[in-house]
Amino acid sequence: MLIVTIPCTQSCLSLAWSPRTKSGTVGECQRIAAGYSDGTVRIFSVSNTEMEMKTHPHPCAVTSVAFSVSGEVLLTGGKDGLLAVSSPRTGMTIRVLSDHKGSPITTIQSTSKK
Repeated sequence: MLIVTIPCTQSCLSLAWSPRTKSGTVGECQRIAAGYSDGTVRIFSVSNTEMEMKTHPHPCAVTSVAFSVSGEVLLTGGKDGLLAVSSPRTGMTIRVLSDHKGSPITTIQSTSKK
């Protein structure tokens, strides 16, 4: 059993595990993304529990977080209804979708296209 403790100094409202590496083993590539009440998203390494990156894709609380199936994209939803599409490698926000503006996004799920 794997138990990981990640220090938090803000209210963490959502968590998402990155997909496993292609070999199927837990390694340095596996990460956790956490959404916080201050609008930030922090990405932690599972292997050493250190924060790898901190981004600020939302002006308000991040209420949902999900990695794409490939792990190449990070989706985050805000209390204000905005959905940010970001790169978990660079932290850069690629696009912001406002279709649900005003309604909090509480759940995000990514599926593979078949």
